[in-house]
Amino acid sequence: MKEEGFTLLEILIAITITGIVFGAVFAFLHQGLMIWEDFGEDEDYSQYIRVLDSNLKNDLKYIFCSEYSTKNLLKGDYYSGLEFYILKDDILQKIRYEADYRQNSIVKTATTIDELTEDTEEKTISFVVGKEITDILFYYYNPENNYWESSWSYSDETKGYLPAAVKIEIKHRKGDNIEKLVEILGEIYVGRIYK
Repeated sequence: MKEEGFTLLEILIAITITGIVFGAVFAFLHQGLMIWEDFGEDEDYSQYIRVLDSNLKNDLKYIFCSEYSTKNLLKGDYYSGLEFYILKDDILQKIRYEADYRQNSIVKTATTIDELTEDTEEKTISFVVGKEITDILFYYYNPENNYWESSWSYSDETKGYLPAAVKIEIKHRKGDNIEKLVEILGEIYVGRIYK
């Protein structure tokens, strides 16, 4: 007598092999999905950093500097950020870049100043620069001694001039290490003085 069909052992082997194949396929799909999500997130941060870089360079291009002004035309330090004035299209603005560690971002605040009416108008832009940001550091290049300084004040009696460049260094946590994520460098055209 001949019986047709599969034995219990054959069915168990087939189910085991199918489970192994499906497990491997799902593991590869999951890993690919995680890489794709990380890549998309990194691209978002890269876009914010490119826009921040463009904004900083554009603002520094219009920096206001006059020997007749009583304002501190540029000041900043290592952690708190950078503040300066720009004159663009005959409109004077105070620009401030500062770190916001809670939001992992750099915040730009532009305040339009009308000294005749004493009116001000403020606009704020936030640039999310990454995740797990540990440090956002501001440096100022001193052309007199060819050195990056951690603070700057135009009204300081030892200075009285603008730095040649401003650098923003962003560091983040990657695993157990702290790594430099990006450096943004903006030149200041020192010879531009309005009289």
